[in-house]
Amino acid sequence: NAPRAVASIALDDDDDTLDEAMKALMSGRDLPPEQPVVATFTSSLDAAVRLFWKNPDTGEEVLNGEVSGGDGLRIHTHPGHTFHAYRGDELVRSFTVTAQRGGEEAFEL
Repeated sequence: NAPRAVASIALDDDDDTLDEAMKALMSGRDLPPEQPVVATFTSSLDAAVRLFWKNPDTGEEVLNGEVSGGDGLRIHTHPGHTFHAYRGDELVRSFTVTAQRGGEEAFEL
């Protein structure tokens, strides 16, 4: 299924990913599984904050969890994903993951 896996690579992926995809296609082997980014969200706010991932295709916001003061939330995600943090109906902050696959990134509310 290497051609199917190669076809799933986004054109804006980094050169190393595209290079690996082409090697896999030419050799008939599968791509290694994508490594996620580990994103950690922490809050020093006094009220709980709900964290949503914004689906880039539909614009739908998908609840990923809640962060309270002093707590943290770890999520496996991908470069370029956007998250919105809400306190009640108020948008507190937006985040976009910039870490590379296999990396980690920390966000503070």
